[in-house]
Amino acid sequence: MNFSLWFRPPPPTSRLSDEQSPTMHHVRATLQHMVGGGEQQLRGMPYMRQQAEQRTSALTLGAGTELEWFVLNDVVMGGSSESKCERTEAGGLHFSGTVSTVGGGFCSCRTHESPLFPVGGSTTLRLEFTCDESLYKVTLSCGSMSARDVSWQHELPQLGAGRHTVTLPLAHFSGSIHGQPVPGADLDTAALSSIGLNSSIFDMQGQAIPGREGGPFSFTLHALEWV
Repeated sequence: MNFSLWFRPPPPTSRLSDEQSPTMHHVRATLQHMVGGGEQQLRGMPYMRQQAEQRTSALTLGAGTELEWFVLNDVVMGGSSESKCERTEAGGLHFSGTVSTVGGGFCSCRTHESPLFPVGGSTTLRLEFTCDESLYKVTLSCGSMSARDVSWQHELPQLGAGRHTVTLPLAHFSGSIHGQPVPGADLDTAALSSIGLNSSIFDMQGQAIPGREGGPFSFTLHALEWV
């Protein structure tokens, strides 16, 4: 960007130094504001590790251990979406925020790694939740957050705003890596270690959905169990 078009330098006869010049001071202040006040936003794995330290306990699944949730937004890739996880008075999870299409287009949350495998031969995941009109996916993971492992996702049916109960067969989850489909991937239920939620402008193939522009969302997960 050519800042010479915005700011006129002091006349040649001026003997003000750069530090004394009000014009140069204004240039530096403007530049600092444009790069976020001089603070560098973490991205990639440093951002993910930082987020994993800010966990919210809510609900149980699998072995009965209380799940610990944290958010992972498109900030990881340079986006500007925002979200948060909060425990409800009833012990559920409230996931809310704002999806931005500037540099990204998604908000997500997931649980800290712990054994989540289905017990007694269960093949279906049941969720009870209250949502708005936004699009949501449920994600499952068998590997470490720091590894480029396959994760599995399933769209939640669009039932309108309100409270709903749905069942998702594990056989219907689709494998992906960073939102991109991995055909033929097999879900090892015995290795399940994390579950998550996603609100985004992208479909199951990782493509932007026409007409979806992001915005605020609110999702409360009341119950979660294998059936």
